[in-house]
Amino acid sequence: MRAIVGLLGVVGMGMVGMLGAGCSEQGANLVFSAPAGPATASSYEIVLASTDLVPVIGDQRVSPTALTSETVTYYLQRAAANASGSIDKVEGFRVLVEPNATVADTAFIPFVLLYDDQDKLVGAGTYRADASGAPSPIVIPHGAVDEYPITIDALAEVVDTQPVAAGDAMQVTCDRADQSTFRSGVVWRDAAGAELRLMLPDGDSDDATARALDLDCDGAVVAAATSSGDCDDTRARFHAGATEVCNGEDTRCDGLPYLVVPCTPTGATGTCANANSGVAICEQATQMTTGCVQANACVCAASPGDTACRHCVVTFGHGTTAGSVMPCQPAIDATVNLGTQCAAASCTVTVLGTRDGWTAAVAASLQSSFGPAATGVTGTFALRVARPPGDLAGGAGSLVGAVDFALTAPGQPPRLFSYELELATDGVTTCTGNGPYTMTCTP
Repeated sequence: MRAIVGLLGVVGMGMVGMLGAGCSEQGANLVFSAPAGPATASSYEIVLASTDLVPVIGDQRVSPTALTSETVTYYLQRAAANASGSIDKVEGFRVLVEPNATVADTAFIPFVLLYDDQDKLVGAGTYRADASGAPSPIVIPHGAVDEYPITIDALAEVVDTQPVAAGDAMQVTCDRADQSTFRSGVVWRDAAGAELRLMLPDGDSDDATARALDLDCDGAVVAAATSSGDCDDTRARFHAGATEVCNGEDTRCDGLPYLVVPCTPTGATGTCANANSGVAICEQATQMTTGCVQANACVCAASPGDTACRHCVVTFGHGTTAGSVMPCQPAIDATVNLGTQCAAASCTVTVLGTRDGWTAAVAASLQSSFGPAATGVTGTFALRVARPPGDLAGGAGSLVGAVDFALTAPGQPPRLFSYELELATDGVTTCTGNGPYTMTCTP
């Protein structure tokens, strides 16, 4: 069977089409081959992607529950050869895509999408010119006909809580400001094992090349060679700063295997207002939480000398408004003593999160490079905290934030510990120069 379509509209259907007597054929003849693909399709779509804009994006997750990533290629629709009707036999089906005077381009990377009667993707294919298997351009000439084989892979459509594995596909939808939705793109993994991402237009145009590279419309734009704060551009709940819960998904894109979650400690006593609150570590891989740790403020209030009472005294200057203070900037460093916790084997200290607007990084020593985790830690590690310049409410001795850590040793489950950030009690101190400044952490 054969269909004849134009770049921007249907020209004709069937063996002869609606070209009329005396008309000569011109364009690109796409011939479908589906040795392992679907035998039939209820509908099909032909997308012609740009040959100039083919972004290659690194560090992209392809599963919502795995931290591993890979490099993926985006293909941006430049025009559409609109088609309609079902295909009784995919193998050997032919489509003649004719040129259109309103579209200046004649070279495109073609994609064929096949759907069942529920509009689920059941197959996808493209033209591959050589053994590399990469999608290749075709030419839609005037006054001549070129022929291109299109290999169709069978696909099974999955929802975004599932990985896009070999032979899987996923349609990405987005919400507009007026609460309507549109299909933003199609993602699938072909027979060669590569994940392909096809970006579609977000309006009435057939051209997606002016769209920002934000397939899931979460506001986090990816760029070549980096994920730019969005580790998964196919699922809108994934991006830097996103809310994270203990469900096995690293939606915050921080790559951490652990997450601090609230809990209610059993047997908590004392007069502290927060005596019956606490935190625990969720291990994302198993979605299991460790034992509950009582709120550090309560431990310190009950027994300031307790070794479980960890706090760091932060120097500060007077704020710009009455009753406010300003922590020293740009960063405040301290050496933290772990005692004998890592005497048997070196540990890894990982920053799980901070509270009240602070940022934190750790290192094996004050002379080492700081980052989200420090390895090879034995007796001590270095902690650096900072926050955006500005005033804090509170005075000397006030608690103004906290840092949560996971301490892991070989063969041991992670242990949660926190350090409260406390303003010094001696008023204005050493906020001079450019820092980094020092703080004192005990025990």
